Amino acid sequence: MDPVPDPAELLLPELPVDFFCLVNDDPWRPEAANPGTPVSYIWYSESKGELLVRANRELVGLPPEEISETFSVFQRGITAAGAYPADSLLTNFRDFIQCGLYQIDLSAPATVTILKLDTTEDFISGQFEFTVRSTSCSRTLRVSRGRFEGKYRAY
Repeated sequence: MDPVPDPAELLLPELPVDFFCLVNDDPWRPEAANPGTPVSYIWYSESKGELLVRANRELVGLPPEEISETFSVFQRGITAAGAYPADSLLTNFRDFIQCGLYQIDLSAPATVTILKLDTTEDFISGQFEFTVRSTSCSRTLRVSRGRFEGKYRAY
C-alpha cells in the first residue's frame, strides 16, 4: 500500500508559497478571479478587522475548467487571536455544477479561530468550521477542519 501523501505536496506549483489552505484535509487554492490575494485582512482605524478567505477546490488531476466549487469565509471584528462566533461569520459556498448557491446554516456550529495575527509581519493563520445548505436542492456541506495560513494584504 502506498504511503498517504502530505496534503501540502498536493498543492499545485502555481499556488503562491505564502498561502496554504486545507478544507476537510483536502487542499484548496486561491480563487482564479482573485489570484495572489486569497487572504485579505483589513484593519480599520477604529480597531475593527475584517478577514476574507476566498478559495476554490481543484481536484487533483482535473483541468481548471472542471473546478466545481468555491467558497468565501468573511469574518468581521477580528482584532487579535481568538475564536469569533457565527453571529459575525458570513460564509458563501458555490457549487457551479450541482446546486447553485449555498448559505451558512447558523443553527450548526460556525466559528473562525485566529491562531496567529502578526501585524508587523503581515501574517495570519487560523481555522474555521461551518455547515452550509443549498438554496436550490437538498444538499448540505459540513466543513469541520478548514485551515489557512499565510501573508495577508492589509488595507
